[in-house]
Amino acid sequence: MNRMNPITRSTWQYTRTSHIATGYDDYFADLPLFRFDTEVLDDVLTPPGRVIDLGCGTGRHVVPLVRRGFEVVGIDLSPFMLDVAREKLDREGLEAHLVTGSITDLSRFDDGAFRYALCMFSTMGLIRGADNREAFLHEVRRLLEVGGLFVFHVHNRFHKLYERGGRRWLLGTYLLHPFHKLEIGDIVGEYRGIPEMYLHTFSLGEVKRLLRAVRLELEGVLPLNRKRSGALRSHCLMSWRANGFIAVARKLSD
Repeated sequence: MNRMNPITRSTWQYTRTSHIATGYDDYFADLPLFRFDTEVLDDVLTPPGRVIDLGCGTGRHVVPLVRRGFEVVGIDLSPFMLDVAREKLDREGLEAHLVTGSITDLSRFDDGAFRYALCMFSTMGLIRGADNREAFLHEVRRLLEVGGLFVFHVHNRFHKLYERGGRRWLLGTYLLHPFHKLEIGDIVGEYRGIPEMYLHTFSLGEVKRLLRAVRLELEGVLPLNRKRSGALRSHCLMSWRANGFIAVARKLSD
C-alpha cells in the first residue's frame, strides 16, 4: 500500500507564504519555549561538532550554534525563512550551509555525517502519517555518527485536557479516527491564515515506541510546564500534564 504524502498541501502553502517568514521572529518574540529550548541545547550539545537543524526556519538555533563553534547545516522547506536566516548570518559575518528542502528527504546527506541532529518546535509533527514519521527517524539515525545525539520537541496531545474544547477533541481523536483519514493525535485547522493546517500531536508512549522502532536510545525527556517556560517541577503524571516534551536520544551503534 502506498504511503500518504508526508507533507500536506497546507504545509506547502505555509512555507511558500513570504509574510509568514518575514514576520516569524516578531510573531514568536514573546514565546517562552524559544528561550527555554535554546537553554536546553546549550546544555546538551557539548562539545561543538557538526549539527543538522531539521526544519531550521529563520535560523534561531543556527546562528547561536555557529557562534559557539559548531559546523551547522540547516534544512527547511521555506526559501523565505532561509533568506531571513542568511541575513542574520551575514550581519554577524557567520557561515552555515542552508538547504531548501523537505526534512522527509535527507538522501543528499551521507551516513554518519553529523554528531548532532535537531528537530525543534514540533516540526516532526508536520510530517503526516505514522509510517512517514518512522521513516524520518530512520533517516535521522542514519545521519548520526555512533554516539551522536538527536534532540527534538513535540506537542503532548493530552495537554488538550486543559484547553477549551480540548476534552471533546481528545475524545474524538480516539473514537472517530477509524471513520476518517486522520490518525490519533492529528489536528487540522486554520493557522496564521492558512486553512486546514496539519499538525500531529504525540503521547509520550508514542515517542518512546518510535525511538525503539528505529533503535535510538532515549536518554532523557524534559516535560514542559503549562507556559512552556521550563520543565515541570514534578514529573508526577507528566505524560498527562506536560504541555509538550523535549527529548534527547542517542545512536549507540551502527
